[in-house]
Amino acid sequence: MTEVVTSEGWTDATTGRFDLPWTTVVGYNPDGWQAAALQWYRPFTFTCEWGNKSLQSRNIPQWLLDKDLWIRSKGVTDTVMAAINKTIDFFGEGIGVHTYYWHNYPYDTHYPDYFPAKPEFEGMISTIQKRKCHAVPYINGRLWDPAADSYTALNGASASCRKADGTLYTEIYPTSKVLNTVTCPASSLWHEIIIGLADKIQNELHTNGVYIDQIAAAAPQPCFAKNHGHAAGGGDFWYKSYKALIDSIRGNHLRKDNIVFSEENSECYIPLFDMLLTVNTPHANCRIVPLFPTVYSDRVITCAYTYTPTADVTKGEFRYQNMQCFLYGSQLGWVDPTLLMRDEAKTEATFLRTLMELRKKQHDIFIEGRYIREFVPGGDNPQIDVPTFGKNHVVMGSEWQSKDGQRVWYVVNMDTQAHEVILPSGKSLKMKPLSGKRINL
Repeated sequence: MTEVVTSEGWTDATTGRFDLPWTTVVGYNPDGWQAAALQWYRPFTFTCEWGNKSLQSRNIPQWLLDKDLWIRSKGVTDTVMAAINKTIDFFGEGIGVHTYYWHNYPYDTHYPDYFPAKPEFEGMISTIQKRKCHAVPYINGRLWDPAADSYTALNGASASCRKADGTLYTEIYPTSKVLNTVTCPASSLWHEIIIGLADKIQNELHTNGVYIDQIAAAAPQPCFAKNHGHAAGGGDFWYKSYKALIDSIRGNHLRKDNIVFSEENSECYIPLFDMLLTVNTPHANCRIVPLFPTVYSDRVITCAYTYTPTADVTKGEFRYQNMQCFLYGSQLGWVDPTLLMRDEAKTEATFLRTLMELRKKQHDIFIEGRYIREFVPGGDNPQIDVPTFGKNHVVMGSEWQSKDGQRVWYVVNMDTQAHEVILPSGKSLKMKPLSGKRINL
C-alpha cells in the first residue's frame, strides 16, 4: 500500500476537478530486484530531471572528484586538532575534513544560530587547508529550535511547517533532547537564513564549502500554512523549494571551487549537490543490497556506507563498512579521527589507508563508471558475525564498467587472515590479509 497526502493544487479551482499528476505502473520481475532495476528503473531515471545530468556537465570541483577519504571531526579543541594532524600525517594530503560541533551552541540545539563560531575554529580551518586538505562545516537545513534567539526575533513560527490543524511539526533527537520545529522550505525567510549562513561560513571562516544536513534525508511533510506561497497539503513544493534554495546558493553565493553537499541520497536531489553522504541505511535484521549504485553510480558522488562507530572502531564493523564502501565506489572513511588514530586502532587505520591508496587508482572506474553487480567469492571465504550487521563474508567483490567500456572486478579481504577464494570465472585468487585487488576483465 502507498499513501500520499494530496495537494489542494491538484484540484482545479474553477471546475473542482481533481487530477492525480502522475501515472502509476506496478510490475513484477521474476528475476528479482536487480533485473527490475536494470531493465525498468535505471532507463526510466534518464528521462527524469534528477537523472539526466552527467557528472561532467555539473562543474563539480576537481578536488572533490579526486577525493578518496573523509574524516569527521567533532569539536574545536587541541585534542581534535592533534588527531586531525595525526590523520593527515598517516594518510597524506588531500583528506576531506567534515567539521562538527564548531558553533556557538551544543549540537542539535539553537539552530540556526550557529554564530559566533568557536574562537579557534577559523584557525583550525586554516591549518587543515595549509596541509593541503579541505574543510567543510556542518549546518542543518531543516530544523529551527524555538528556543533560539532568532526564532523569537525573526518570528520563526511564521516559517514553520504546519499540520492541517495548524499545529507545528516537532522532532526531538537523542543528541540534544530538545524540541526542534520542522521549517517549511518554501518560506522566503528560511531561504534568507540559509543563504546568509552559506555566505558567512565561506566569507568569514574561509571554508571549502558547506554541508547542509537533512535536505536529502528527511521525508517531506505536508504543509497547510497559508503564508508560504504554495498550495496547501502535499505535492512537489517541498522539492521545488529546496531546489530553488540550492540553485540560488550555487548560482550566486557558492565561491569558486567550493562545494555544497547533504545527508543521504533521496534521488531527486542528486544534481543539486556535489556529493551525497550515505550513512542512514538500515542494517539490523536485514541485508543491504546495492540498489542505489546499480541505478545511479555513473551520475553521482557518494561518501561513506553507514554510520561509523562512535566509541570504538576496532570491533570489526568499521572494516566491514569500508570494504563495502570501497566496493560501492563511495569515498571512504567519514570517521572520527580521535578514534581512528588510537594506538589500538592501528589495524583499522592501516586497512583504511590500503583501500584509500587502491581507490586513488580507480578514478577511471568510479568517476562516471557503472556499478554492475555484487558477488561473493567462493572457496575459503568464512562468514563472521559483524557487530550491528550480522553474519557476513570476510571477502566480498563487485563488478564495474568504466564509461569507456572497461569491465573490472574488485575483491576486498577485510580479515586479518589470508584467504584463497574462487572468483565467478572459476579461477582461484589469493587474497592477503586486509587487502584489495582490481582485476581487469
